[in-house]
Amino acid sequence: MRWNTLGDIFYVLFTAALSQEICQAQQWINLHSSQIELLTSNSEGDGQAVFQLLEDAREFFESESALSVTLKQPVRVFAFRSKDEYAPYRLNSSAFGHFLHSPNCDYIALQDIKPEHYEAALHEYTHYVVKQAGLQLPTWLSEGLADLYSSLELNEQQAIIGHLLPGRIAVLKTNSLMDLKTLLAVTLNSPYYSESGKLSAFYAQSWALTHMLSLDPQYSAQFSRFLQAVSSGVPSSDALLQVYGKSLEQVEADLKHYWPHMAANTASFHLPPRKSLTQLQIKPLSDEEKILALVDLLAAHPATAPEALRTLTELAKGSPNNPLIEEKLGYVAWNMSRVDDARSYFARAVEHGSHHPDMIYRYAVMQKQAGAPEEEVISLFERVLELSPDFDDARFQLALLQFNRQKFSTAAQLLSKLKIIKVEWTCTYYSIMAYCSLESGDMEEAKAFSEKARLSAQTASEQLQADRLLLYMNAQKLSTLASVRPRSE
Repeated sequence: MRWNTLGDIFYVLFTAALSQEICQAQQWINLHSSQIELLTSNSEGDGQAVFQLLEDAREFFESESALSVTLKQPVRVFAFRSKDEYAPYRLNSSAFGHFLHSPNCDYIALQDIKPEHYEAALHEYTHYVVKQAGLQLPTWLSEGLADLYSSLELNEQQAIIGHLLPGRIAVLKTNSLMDLKTLLAVTLNSPYYSESGKLSAFYAQSWALTHMLSLDPQYSAQFSRFLQAVSSGVPSSDALLQVYGKSLEQVEADLKHYWPHMAANTASFHLPPRKSLTQLQIKPLSDEEKILALVDLLAAHPATAPEALRTLTELAKGSPNNPLIEEKLGYVAWNMSRVDDARSYFARAVEHGSHHPDMIYRYAVMQKQAGAPEEEVISLFERVLELSPDFDDARFQLALLQFNRQKFSTAAQLLSKLKIIKVEWTCTYYSIMAYCSLESGDMEEAKAFSEKARLSAQTASEQLQADRLLLYMNAQKLSTLASVRPRSE
């Protein structure tokens, strides 16, 4: 028996270990703007309420928070109706939600969107914001920040952070504080993060410490500096000493005194008038759209990715030439570190007409790394630019390939159209532009680009490359002068 559409093979999900809720007839809806996409089985009114909450939070984080972030990457939020509906996707038995980052999307999953659980929505949204801010934070600070901003209170023109979290306060009152050395060393694999009895104490103390560092007058002024220091790789204990001039023992003593009185410290911010949701679009999801969206959520984490792979494999049997399914299979394999399988799936997606530039770009990079013929890789990057003319990463990669083929004019034209020159590109960018200018006969421009390459070198290897480039340019200049100098008798 053969199936030709996703609808024809809908029943295969009954044999997969996917949530039974997926196969029920409940209506899911999609609410989306340019920055947030909310998929939910809740009512439209409940969906709009939590959508407004997240939009308000986005305005706050972009304008007033200590994180200094512009949220360019959209986030996809799944809002379930109940504990049972959320169960197949749950990663932590005690959490009301979770955040996931994957190569092609950022996800938030919420057990429900009851008003009493809005804190969970803000907690997970903060994780997304931290990721978008490019901060690399230790576990205690990541969770402490998420808890701090989960208390965010938003009204028409004001935001307040720092309100007490009753659950965390209850834990602090019934548990003695762990020493800070232990707290700061907790990772995702530590017992304090995996055992429920220890987890609650870890969360509560991480929140209290972050609350103190960000809101207590003796710490708050330097909190942004502390965030940047820790994110840059400075150990938390060293950063506390560098930024605040205090040892762990001193900070620990301050915390013991602080947390019983922390209700006194909140921070308020003036916000511009709330924007109405005029750009909000709402549409019902078909069964097929719902299934594929939920499979994306499963695929985004190693613990649930095998289930996504099984489901998509079944779907692919009934629709063997469907580029969307092949593409999703590729991302699942990628998340499972099965690189060769991912490349194979992406190849079939391209062959069957995928028009998603992100996926085609990823496949092109994989083919380049695998030593595929240059003509093939060039064609893939060109396809990306056809679909997305502002895709700078593809333009830069294509310029490198054209330069290596001595297509200097083409390489220079491609580089000149970059919207943004990333820091890690600068030395290579100026070096290539120098050679291209030299080839076109503009010696002065070539020398200027060579100087910029030297100034932008970030590593010893780049510095050596830039120095050699300058020597070469100087030699070429002397050669040119010699060729035009009149001969002496």
